[in-house]
Amino acid sequence: MDAYIPRDLRTRTMWCHFPSSNVAEADWDWLTDLPVQQTIPGILPSLFAHGVSLSRTPTGQEDLLCPVQDALGALIFAEYIRCAQAPATQTPAPPAVLIAKRILEEEYETPWTIDRIAQACGVNGNYLIHLFTKHLGESPIRYLWRKRVDAGVHLLRTTRLQIDEISYRCGFQTAAHFSRLVKQYHGRPPSQLR
Repeated sequence: MDAYIPRDLRTRTMWCHFPSSNVAEADWDWLTDLPVQQTIPGILPSLFAHGVSLSRTPTGQEDLLCPVQDALGALIFAEYIRCAQAPATQTPAPPAVLIAKRILEEEYETPWTIDRIAQACGVNGNYLIHLFTKHLGESPIRYLWRKRVDAGVHLLRTTRLQIDEISYRCGFQTAAHFSRLVKQYHGRPPSQLR
């Protein structure tokens, strides 16, 4: 009998369909060079689930949900491309790194400390920082702030929520901190990203 494979490491197959008429010839050439198989980041299964749930809408509401489905499809495709272009690591990340990464992606609004993250992963805080940085190129806390900024920028572009509300929803304690990090990562303040 095979050893137990953690849920995060199991194989999942997902498909994205779009009309070929929407893609230029040069882009097709580039797309054919992408890997057929790669690791799926933790956010993609939930995006697919939301897309599937949207496809089960009552008749007559398709026009209202089509832009949302298109946006989800574009986000899924962009994440696939980002992962395909990321350099492959020599060794697979240890379970503690995978668990920490999943926790931070799915619960980025939670007020995490390195000790709480490490405890959830069953390792020492300094060891988690070492592993995470070695395999992902940044500390768990920096990764968390980047996820929060990404989520906030997404809300800026897709909602009419006030910046204070967005910063709160994404785990920031102040809108000033959110604004400072958005400008640091994107080169522009939140008001210019709308």
